[in-house]
Amino acid sequence: MPYRLLLAALSVISSPLLAAEPAEISTIRLRENGPALTPEQAKALSAAALGDALLAPGHPPVTEVTVGPEGMEPPTPPGMPDSTRIKLYLEPVRSGKTGFCERDIATVYLAPVNRLKDGHLPASPAARISTQTAYRWVGSPSSGVTCTASKYQFFTTKPEAEDQALEAVHLLGLASQDAKLGRRISFPVSVEDREGPSMLAYERQHPEIPHDPELKIVTNAKNALASLPVDAVSFSGLASTAYPDVLRPADRTNKLGTGQRAMTIFLGGDWAVGLIISDGQIKLLRMVREIPAPF
Repeated sequence: MPYRLLLAALSVISSPLLAAEPAEISTIRLRENGPALTPEQAKALSAAALGDALLAPGHPPVTEVTVGPEGMEPPTPPGMPDSTRIKLYLEPVRSGKTGFCERDIATVYLAPVNRLKDGHLPASPAARISTQTAYRWVGSPSSGVTCTASKYQFFTTKPEAEDQALEAVHLLGLASQDAKLGRRISFPVSVEDREGPSMLAYERQHPEIPHDPELKIVTNAKNALASLPVDAVSFSGLASTAYPDVLRPADRTNKLGTGQRAMTIFLGGDWAVGLIISDGQIKLLRMVREIPAPF
C-alpha cells in the first residue's frame, strides 16, 4: 500500500465514525485485518495512531511506543525472516495494589518477512501479541507523585515472583517515607557509596572541570533511605536473580540459622538495595550507590 494511502487508512481507523463498534475494554487484542506496516512507517506514526492501527477498538490510550530492538540485541541471522517487535505502552492508571500505579504493555510482533535487496524490510501485518503489566510506586494519594511518567519509570516483574517483588517495593517505599518523617527505623540499615569517591577522584584528576558543589559521599544511611527515588524502580525481584547482589551470606540467615527471603531492588539508575524480608517486614536493608556499567 502506498504510504499516503496507509496514512489515510489509519486516519479512518482512528475516526469517530468507528465509535459505534463494540469496545473490548477487558482484553487487549490485535485489530482484525489491520494494515501491513514497515518498521519505518510504524516509527513515523504517533503513539495513538500506531495503537489504533494494531489494537482492536476499545483499548486504553497508547502514550508511548518503541519499534524494533532495544539496547544490545543480537541481529537476525543472514537469510532468515525478520519479525519486527513493537511495544505499545498504554496509559497508566492507579493500581488496585496499594501504593502503585500500573500500565499495560502490549508487545506486537509483525509477521516475519525477508529483507529486500536494499536491506529494508517490506510491510507485513501484525501476527501475534503478548501483554504484561508494569508498575510504579507512588505511595499514598497525598504524596504528590502522579501516575504520569515515562515508560522508564515503570518496572515489570517475573510472573512467578510478582507478589514478592511488589511487596519489597511497598515495604521500601514505606521505610523511605518513615525516614523522611524522622520516624525510628526498626531494622539494621547501611549504605555504601562507591559513586561519590569515584566522582570526586575524577574531579581531582581533571582540575579543568568546574567543581560540582552537589557532589558528595553519602555516609548517613537514614538520610540515604529518605532520599531513595522509590518512584523510579527499574527492577525488583529475588536476589538470586539479580546482579549485583549487594547482600552478604550472613544476611540470609537469622539467629536460628533458618533462611529468609532475600530481595534486590534497582532504582534511580545508580542505587541497588538488598532487603531481607520475613513475615511481611524488613529485617535488614543494605544500600549501595555505584556508577552503573555501560551496558
